[in-house]
Amino acid sequence: MLKYSNFAIVGIDVSSEFHIASAVAPDGSKLFSNFRFDNLPDDINSFVQKINELKLMYPEIVCGIESTGSFHSTLLKSINSNNIETVLINPSITNTTRKKTVRKVKNDNFDASNVINAIKSQEFIPSNVPDQHILELRQFVRDYYSFIDSAVKYKLKLKSLLNAYWIGYLNVFGSPYSMTSLALLAKYPSPSSILNAKKSNIIKILMIARKGASYANSTYDVLIKSCKDSLSVFPNSNYDKSILFYVDTISKLEDSANMLEQHVIQFVNSDACDLQFRNNYKLLLSIPAIGNFTAIAILAELGNFHIFKSAKSIIAYFGMDPKIVQSGKFSANGLRITKAGSSIARRAIFAVALRNVSCNRSRNPINPILREEYLSKCKSKAKLVALGHIMHKIVKIIFSVLKNQKKFEFIAKDEHIKLFNLKKSA
Repeated sequence: MLKYSNFAIVGIDVSSEFHIASAVAPDGSKLFSNFRFDNLPDDINSFVQKINELKLMYPEIVCGIESTGSFHSTLLKSINSNNIETVLINPSITNTTRKKTVRKVKNDNFDASNVINAIKSQEFIPSNVPDQHILELRQFVRDYYSFIDSAVKYKLKLKSLLNAYWIGYLNVFGSPYSMTSLALLAKYPSPSSILNAKKSNIIKILMIARKGASYANSTYDVLIKSCKDSLSVFPNSNYDKSILFYVDTISKLEDSANMLEQHVIQFVNSDACDLQFRNNYKLLLSIPAIGNFTAIAILAELGNFHIFKSAKSIIAYFGMDPKIVQSGKFSANGLRITKAGSSIARRAIFAVALRNVSCNRSRNPINPILREEYLSKCKSKAKLVALGHIMHKIVKIIFSVLKNQKKFEFIAKDEHIKLFNLKKSA
């Protein structure tokens, strides 16, 4: 028997300004339909009171809400605070329900009914609704990556401009976005401004790299040559304003990202953070190549860990599971991952996996076991496919560490087999 077959069901289609609700009794008869209320506290409270009145007649009642960005947050919190069972449904589920009908209808009233149908047929997976502090951390993490990605876009614009109109500048520094390069461009954004400046002032900026006076002087010579070469080809170029804009924007975005990173790390390490979250954070830090912010990003995107019964469920939740295309005897090969989950989580896991198969500056493997497994896979698979396998391994390690509440330990494959057999025989 389906869980909600004897429940009164309320379906709510959510939007930014108002919501539409419909409700049916356990026998399928309509209780109300197309009830509209604004996304304001007073209207939401009136709607919650309407549901509480229904509970007097139907003690078993469930509300289905479409998950639509942040628009459902206030409504969901108000309903939950009144001890009314709620189910947050991914819009892709209601879209699938809508496609089952012959008529091609898409409106708010119809969507509210689709939510009810999805709950009645149990054709949905409830969305993961984390606690408020996790939602706040998740927003900080996503803002951080947004700032970083925006900075990268402006760095590419800066590089393109320098490559086109400042001949040889890209050969002066190891990176045109290094601290030294950006400090130089912020004060001297054109070849002519550098040629007109005192050598001592330029040398002072080049000393930021902390590579000594010899490096600063040799770099100065290369820089002067690039300025002269550039002016000989583009004597009248006037791109200093664009360069200043790009440098200023990059600096502000990176400063904002750094401030967010420090704020998040300080919060997680403080008593204001949930104790279980803080304990899980410390456990993840024991895994090789997982740093402070990466650990927080993974946990924030994971949400409520207790709802995951296996590592495979996390792999699917993060959108790292491969697509399946099979019909009869045909089974497609070389399919990509679904990418249906959090791109931030996949990004973090990818970075951890890449680091785990690498070596440190001393040429020693960071994770000898995973590196050996990666190199073995590379003999028969493409490098990215082998790395995808390691990403799955990282998720399994994360799941094991969080489930057992024990720090990561290096255990050889043979030892793993022995421990598995002992548990099996026990």
